[in-house]
Amino acid sequence: MNCLYFNDFIRSVYEEIGEDAGYSYEYLAYWFAGNYNLGRLNTLIDTCYSGSYTTGEYGEMTTYSITPEIGSEETAIYQKIFELDFYSKQARNTLKSAAGYGGGDWTSLREGDSSITRANRNEVAKSYKSLANDSKDELDKMVQSYLKFRATPQQVVGDDTIGATYYRGITSLYDGYRGDRESIL
Repeated sequence: MNCLYFNDFIRSVYEEIGEDAGYSYEYLAYWFAGNYNLGRLNTLIDTCYSGSYTTGEYGEMTTYSITPEIGSEETAIYQKIFELDFYSKQARNTLKSAAGYGGGDWTSLREGDSSITRANRNEVAKSYKSLANDSKDELDKMVQSYLKFRATPQQVVGDDTIGATYYRGITSLYDGYRGDRESIL
């Protein structure tokens, strides 16, 4: 993946999800260039992408490469993997904070004319879980479509051709065969 395309891809993910979630551009670059996440993509769509990067003196990513060149369909699937990961983590973190929160189980307080209402964390976690399930369904459809239309046979196995045992002189037995199977055997 060339540098300009990768930067545009990361920027689009950052603007769509990362910015509001508090993810930095650098975090997303490391996430997408890392071999662990590329391995998840490889497992799903039966490819062999590999990522490598070098870091500078302060730990910033200076160069990277993903080989072989990753296409637009693969990056769409890769982005969906990130979304599934993101929503699953958000649901898990919301439930963790709800379970460990020491402020009580209140969602609404009223005193006189004033009221304070906060979001129910269980409902927020359910919403994130629903988004994760939707992302998983979309990912499954994308992978099925990719495998269906991009699949090429890796090898041909079977004995559906005329073998050498049928050869008899200039013409084969198959050419002369018209229904008398016992005469061939």
